[in-house]
Amino acid sequence: MHLVGLLLVVAVGSNYALFFDVGAQPANDSARRQTLTSLVVANLTTVASFGLLGFSNVPVLSAIGTTVGPGALLALVFSAIFVGAPSNAAAR
Repeated sequence: MHLVGLLLVVAVGSNYALFFDVGAQPANDSARRQTLTSLVVANLTTVASFGLLGFSNVPVLSAIGTTVGPGALLALVFSAIFVGAPSNAAAR
């Protein structure tokens, strides 16, 4: 079950990385701020829901929750860390 949870973390993390892609980010600051706010709210919801599953007495749910909860948070953090600085071509 931990492997299934890790596959889910990879899928969620790849989606976060797409939203942090510098070339695809909106040009104005308001839209960029809304995108980041949406990412944080979605991530907190994911972490909270899978974190609650981690406290389940059912072993399968507990295994998935303890893997995906922290993994989703780390995926968001790592996606934000690996964002490159916008180049002149991406800023146009």
